[in-house]
Amino acid sequence: MTPQEISAAVRTELDGYRPPLGARSPLGAPRSTKDIQSEIAVLRGALVLPSRRRIAGGDLPAREVWLIAAHDDSIVFLDDADHEYGLGALNAEGEVEDYNVRGDLVGCFMAR
Repeated sequence: MTPQEISAAVRTELDGYRPPLGARSPLGAPRSTKDIQSEIAVLRGALVLPSRRRIAGGDLPAREVWLIAAHDDSIVFLDDADHEYGLGALNAEGEVEDYNVRGDLVGCFMAR
């Protein structure tokens, strides 16, 4: 896929995002819809033209992922091999340091 195709797919997914509806968790109260909408607005501003970045370390072998958003010291990447988003940071060499946070686009961004 091209960076433009990845970008279009990410924007389509973000446009269709709906917060999960669920019961309270014993770990705390869910974020309010207003808070989630605010985070989505920040995420929209953090989207970048996707680029391939090397990711190494952790339990998985070295591979490439798509860098799709950057905010402060955090990044969100798309691992198209596993069809999931992840949270991490860029190291001094421009490679992805994986935080081992996986999930949907908005959830990964909000976990930063």
